[in-house]
Amino acid sequence: MLNLLIVANESAGIRVIRDIIKLPVRVVGVLTFDTSQQPDSVTKVAVRLKLDTLKGELVKKPDFASFIRQQSVDIAINIHAPAIFCKEVLDAPKYGCFNLHPGPLPRYAGLNPVSWAIYNGETQYGTTVHKMKKEIDAGPIAYQSIFPINETETALSLMTKCVLRGVPLITRLIKDGIENPAKIPCIPQDTEERQYFSKQIPNQGKLDFNCSAEQILRFIRACDFGPYSSLWGYPYIPLNNKKVEVTSARSVNKKNAARPGTVKVLESGEVHIAAYDKWISIDKIKVGNGFIEPREYFQNISNLDV
Repeated sequence: MLNLLIVANESAGIRVIRDIIKLPVRVVGVLTFDTSQQPDSVTKVAVRLKLDTLKGELVKKPDFASFIRQQSVDIAINIHAPAIFCKEVLDAPKYGCFNLHPGPLPRYAGLNPVSWAIYNGETQYGTTVHKMKKEIDAGPIAYQSIFPINETETALSLMTKCVLRGVPLITRLIKDGIENPAKIPCIPQDTEERQYFSKQIPNQGKLDFNCSAEQILRFIRACDFGPYSSLWGYPYIPLNNKKVEVTSARSVNKKNAARPGTVKVLESGEVHIAAYDKWISIDKIKVGNGFIEPREYFQNISNLDV
């Protein structure tokens, strides 16, 4: 019987756990960084399924490798857990550690890849299961699923697609491991194609109305994990010594002859701001801790300092 160690966070981790327990495997333990007491947290789900739970931080501790070897762990899998495994832990499972990455490696390695893909205007994306090694997201690829990005994609909707495509890849990994671990693919990544994204936020999060309307709207959608928080936060307009965060906007498909940053408040109450090529309707903003009507904030503003 295949012995598994699961490191899991978020809904993807829960989906994997629920799928795996249907297979003829032994789950040695479930590690998680999810400290939520909600009934649908990874910890609560694992407890209900009578699985042993452990603290996620253990993957960073060399001594934990001894536990992995004592339990004869064959495969460890990481599903959306924010963890960098230490080398001793990476080397401990018999057939290695595998990671579900929400991006098409090698092109979208690193942090927040779904946001970068939308920001960059990609039309195709993917999710990848790869064997883990010391260099982040650089290990050989086992399985990958590629799919289209639509024109209204948000960071949340793209991440959801990654989960729905990625969980079956983990199930496939385990089924191949049960049948014959030698069947698990091990395809080296093309290092020339590798792109690694760090914590950096485009333009420090500031909206630049010298850009095209399409670029600006992509940035807003790339930050949209609503109702969940984004690593980038909301893109903002600096105004009156405050950050006016734009959470929702759309193109009005009207060519612009005005200077970028020109503000118009229509009789209907809509707020339009000129981008490089078109007008953008600012539909929802957040200032400080609260959402307010855009017309209330921009009523006496005619131009932005861009």
